[in-house]
Amino acid sequence: MRLRSARPPDCPSPFGVGFWLYLPCFALFPGLKLNFCLVDSRIGGIIVFGGAHALREGWMSQIVIHALSVGNGILAISELPGRGGDYAGDLDFIREWRPSLVISMTTLSEMFDLGALSLGNDLRERGTRWAHLPVVDFGAPDDDFDKKWPMVADMALSAMRGGGRVLVHCKGGCGRSGMAALRLMIEMGEAPAEALSRLRNVRPCAVETDAQFDWARRGRRRPAPKQQRSVG
Repeated sequence: MRLRSARPPDCPSPFGVGFWLYLPCFALFPGLKLNFCLVDSRIGGIIVFGGAHALREGWMSQIVIHALSVGNGILAISELPGRGGDYAGDLDFIREWRPSLVISMTTLSEMFDLGALSLGNDLRERGTRWAHLPVVDFGAPDDDFDKKWPMVADMALSAMRGGGRVLVHCKGGCGRSGMAALRLMIEMGEAPAEALSRLRNVRPCAVETDAQFDWARRGRRRPAPKQQRSVG
């Protein structure tokens, strides 16, 4: 494993402030196959680009955010907040990560079962936009989903083009969230095969079925809207 001694240009700061220390990943997480870990001085958190581990004084968030650079921003996938038993802690960690938009792919019954039914309201109260696009576990989008997707995709792509962060989650942070993330990468202009390889480099289980991949690769590049000139 070759450790990098300087911050790579494609790894934006997850928090935007504080200074960074570079530590060998194996010193923090034995067996982790990544080149570097980042320690943020402001919150004392550890972010592994391609997987995030939040350490706090006296507690640890259960959620893991798997992030990669897309456009000018960051796209990430995760499991459903609260799946590990600490909904409030997961919510606080997401708030500190400061996503511009969170896209939920879980059904209402899944969210109810894990105590996350109020996720949308909880995120909005923290100043984060939220979109709910439910798909059944191991499933692919239906017609209703396809009607809603363009508006949500436009919000996500706009956020990332502006340097923002977008978090997509399903229940386990693999199939459904990976499918939507892959579609966003393709609509940002990446080739499907290369985008899937890059996504699976940070989350090997991303996109679990052929139907999910088929839906994602049907995406087409969405150019950034042209700014209208003011007249007068």
